[in-house]
Amino acid sequence: MADGILVREELIQDLPYIPSDALRVLLALMDRHRMKTKVGMSITELARITDLGTVAVGRSLLWLADPVYQHHPTKEQETTPFIKIVPRSKYFSINVEPYWLGEIAPAFPFTYDNTDETKILTLEKELRRLSTQKPTTSGLTGVLRGEELLLVSEVERDLGRALSVDEAFLMGKLVSGYNPERVKKLWREKFALIPKNQIRAIYGMLWNGKSGKRAPQTEGNIDTVVYKEL
Repeated sequence: MADGILVREELIQDLPYIPSDALRVLLALMDRHRMKTKVGMSITELARITDLGTVAVGRSLLWLADPVYQHHPTKEQETTPFIKIVPRSKYFSINVEPYWLGEIAPAFPFTYDNTDETKILTLEKELRRLSTQKPTTSGLTGVLRGEELLLVSEVERDLGRALSVDEAFLMGKLVSGYNPERVKKLWREKFALIPKNQIRAIYGMLWNGKSGKRAPQTEGNIDTVVYKEL
């Protein structure tokens, strides 16, 4: 029975007198012992394994630690615990009593805390945090190429986020009206000096002649810019 749970004959004889919920919990604990692992277990995990509620599992653990038989022909007074629950500093340890296994069962950590709920709350908190973070690159970098791509990539890298729709519109007007190199040159000169709305400021400087008049793009220097819907 390498893949099964080994138990003593005494347990088999007592099966009719063990409450059904307690028996399911006991078999789950025996199976954990069979795995020869000291990996901890929570009450929520035990509830999931046994398909019981956490209240029923807690009640079953108490019965298994101090069983009270009813209508048992020989054990209504004298009982042998099925498990031992020992409190530790931050958790409990559980092991199945050797009497029922015929061998010493290594104890493993156990907690009554709802660790599943804790994990869910932690996950929800992380998702909320991520939802407030803006993406660092926009869809523009997927459709641009050449100097346009390098310009937008540098701008987004400096900003630490993707361009907004308004900023993408202004950047498009700059690219269509000025050589990308002129835009990049002014961006590098002024970005660190502008506290906020850097693209709007650069747009105003260029559009008002800061770096000279608008010049038509030379053939081959820049292609028609087509922005896909964001």
